[in-house]
Amino acid sequence: MSLCSCSTDTPEVTAGAWEQNAARFAYKSGNSPANPANPYDSTGILVDALLDDYHLLPEGKRSLAQVIELTESLGTAHEEFQALLPDNYQAPEAGIVAQILDNPNPDFTVGTDYSAKGKEHLRSIALELQILKLADAPYHDVLDYFIEIEGEILADNLSEQEKEALLITASALRYALYNDTKKPKRDRDWEWSTANVAATSSGSIENIPDAILLCVVSKVYEP
Repeated sequence: MSLCSCSTDTPEVTAGAWEQNAARFAYKSGNSPANPANPYDSTGILVDALLDDYHLLPEGKRSLAQVIELTESLGTAHEEFQALLPDNYQAPEAGIVAQILDNPNPDFTVGTDYSAKGKEHLRSIALELQILKLADAPYHDVLDYFIEIEGEILADNLSEQEKEALLITASALRYALYNDTKKPKRDRDWEWSTANVAATSSGSIENIPDAILLCVVSKVYEP
């Protein structure tokens, strides 16, 4: 399912470029959600940065279209995000995003552009996050799980496009959940939803900017 009628030719990004970008967002030792084994770790770094930016904005009720537009504007303030934009890029359309957020497919069996193996990885991520949340697990357990599943994705026999999309999805979610731990102490807990996984993975199969925007939007939008 295409999220917009725009070009999806993402500029080629080498591993070296990703590492350079990551270095610009250094984290304090011992307080990092990073996974250096994931070549798309900088996707999550930008998600974390945009969530920080969004949380600094004045509180207020915003429509989904406004949240998408605002998140895109925050993204373009980062040159690392600008460098990822395909030619003639358009942000995902609010109507399509609303369908994903309102009717997420918990089993990832239909309505996605992933293979059976890809959908199995998405189901595993959603199920494990549910289990960890029910167990009131701390974020470092979430991080350990993502490092494990990302290793499995790297080793799996998937197409390069699908492997890339799954690694982008995992990176974005890993940092988005980490961002939850930065909240004021009384609210410092990670939160996830099936819609968060569905939106992020839908964006990832299109291009990296869509993955970043949809991950952030699915975390901050309040109907």
